[in-house]
Amino acid sequence: MNGPPNYLAPFETLTPRQRQVLRLLARGLPPNNIATTTFVSVATIRSHIVGILSKLDVESVVAAVALAYRTGWAEADLVLAVEKVGEDLGGLVLAVPSAGSIDTPDH
Repeated sequence: MNGPPNYLAPFETLTPRQRQVLRLLARGLPPNNIATTTFVSVATIRSHIVGILSKLDVESVVAAVALAYRTGWAEADLVLAVEKVGEDLGGLVLAVPSAGSIDTPDH
């Protein structure tokens, strides 16, 4: 009998650069801004996007980003980034409230 499906397995096949590009896409950056941010050409970013779509077996950037959020990869990746920032700041812990813990006015 096999264990539960590993929905994050396709993300593990991405190269470090592809993961970086997908993270930036998930944050809403267009390819030209990603190219500027990562100091590569837009053609190179488009090549990375083609690889991401192929490895995740999706047909669009929107589908790749949706899959990243739906499986929890995007959220997990954000948590790891925050933890890394905390390490870089000498162990400073950054607390981000979950959506369920934010008080909203009752109007």
